[in-house]
Amino acid sequence: MMNRLSAVGKEFISAWNVTMAGNVMLMAPLLILYIFANRQIKVAFIVNM
Repeated sequence: MMNRLSAVGKEFISAWNVTMAGNVMLMAPLLILYIFANRQIKVAFIVNM
């Protein structure tokens, strides 16, 4: 049981860069959208309050 957990842990640690690259690819479009629509988003929230 412990050997299996150790193997899974080592596998996860060795693949952290792939996980982080996937997270960046998921978040990049949202960040780009926020950069371009920042002013419009703020105005929309303020006007609708």
